[in-house]
This record gives sequence, structure tokens and C-alpha cells, in this order.
Amino acid sequence: MSYSLPSDELYPRDEAHRLRVYARKGKDLRVLACCGVDSLGVTLVQLDADERDQGGGRSLGDLGAIGVLDAVERRWLVSPWHRPAGRTTVDPEKREVQLV
Repeated sequence: MSYSLPSDELYPRDEAHRLRVYARKGKDLRVLACCGVDSLGVTLVQLDADERDQGGGRSLGDLGAIGVLDAVERRWLVSPWHRPAGRTTVDPEKREVQLV
């Protein structure tokens, strides 16, 4: 099972776009935002505020399991898969996240 990462043309692997915030529901993994290291907190708070603005008592967590990928080092800082026995990797050639 693998998931495609967003195109590097849209989100270059540089300091300004280093961190990618994902939401996972079931097999669906989608990018919510890209940001630099200094703006991760602001990004998460804004994503949560945007969900609250949608109404109905929603929050960021309602989008699914939240993950943060360091796109430069290709490693999860916060994994959207809650499988203590498993781990995930990013294939640099295919730019895919794979469950191992």
C-alpha cells in the first residue's frame, strides 16, 4: 500500500516548504498545508480555526489522523499511522509513502 506525495513542483523540498501537514482517513492521505519550521504552530492553529469556522463543532482532528512530514529529510515527525509495531518510509525515487 502506498500513497503519492504532492508534486515537488507545487511544494518544493526547501526550507519554506519543509514541513507538510497531512490528514489520513482510512486509506485516503491528503496534504492540508506546507510550511517552514518556524510557522508549524501557526499553521496548525489556522487549520483548526478554519475547521471551526465550518461550524458544527468541528476541529482539526475531525479531518483524520494528523501527520507532519519533514519533506527534506523524508521522515515523519508525527506519523498519521497509529501502528506502534509498524513504521513508514518515503521512497525518494517514487516519492511515495510506504507502510513497512
